[in-house]
Amino acid sequence: MSFEFAERKLAAIMAVDMVGFSRLLGQDEPGTLRRLAKARAEVIDPAVHTHHGRVFKATGDGALAEFPSAVLGLRCAIEIQTRLHELDGEDNAPAPLRFRIAVHQGEVVIDGDDLLGDGVNVAARLERLAEPGGICISARVQEDATGKIPLRLVDLGPHRLRNIARSVNVFRVALPWQEHDDPESERTFVRMAPSRHYLLIPAEGRAIREIPIGPEPLTIGRTPPCPVVLRDREVSRQHCQLELRNDEVWLTDLDSSNGTFLDGNRLSGPALLAHGAVIRLGNQELIYHNGGATPLSSAPQVIGAPDPPP
Repeated sequence: MSFEFAERKLAAIMAVDMVGFSRLLGQDEPGTLRRLAKARAEVIDPAVHTHHGRVFKATGDGALAEFPSAVLGLRCAIEIQTRLHELDGEDNAPAPLRFRIAVHQGEVVIDGDDLLGDGVNVAARLERLAEPGGICISARVQEDATGKIPLRLVDLGPHRLRNIARSVNVFRVALPWQEHDDPESERTFVRMAPSRHYLLIPAEGRAIREIPIGPEPLTIGRTPPCPVVLRDREVSRQHCQLELRNDEVWLTDLDSSNGTFLDGNRLSGPALLAHGAVIRLGNQELIYHNGGATPLSSAPQVIGAPDPPP
């Protein structure tokens, strides 16, 4: 068909994907397939139907569904994760099934019973940013859901998604049972103005996270209430801090156990960051980007930073 004049519509798209499917198949293929079929038949499909949705594409370990509104799509996602959490342990399996879910609202192209286009692609890319058992949503969904669903959100900032031309603002839905939720992490972080200073967090096989550095100091650590949380045992609870002073960004180690390394050298005091500086915390490598220096697409990609000195 010719897509130039194809029929289009606005839809909320929910992407669902099972975590560790290949690994679980290798451990117990019959049991994994049985449990996946049960999750679909007893949880996912009924929730989609209840919220007036339609599964338009199913894969071996996931599905894409459309909804007439962002609110319905998000309510469905929350119901699915809530029900799956309640079912944990009922089948005596060695490990619970975990799914990542994302919801985005955008324009889609109608191709028979299938849906194509940017709206679908963004939802599929967002799903990879969700935690196992968690939900990520785009800013469009957040805007529509505010005031209609009682939500606790954490602003993950703008992300560059693979093969998507623009950055997408991403929010994590803080579900009640997630172990790292606490009163400090139950607020929605709001940026008051755009920043040209960014912290880039590469992740293998996933989109690069872009964290804006604004007027408030940006603390990085292993647990909330740090605005930037890195799940790494080598990272201290409050590891280091980035601070914007007179349009310059300074990095300070917060007496971390294993130290903060800048371009391979351990910090001994506050350090001024240059564009492209590589920050290493435990096993994590972060990049400072100054938007006034080069285009964002030119920011360096770290393949491997030098080992810290002994």
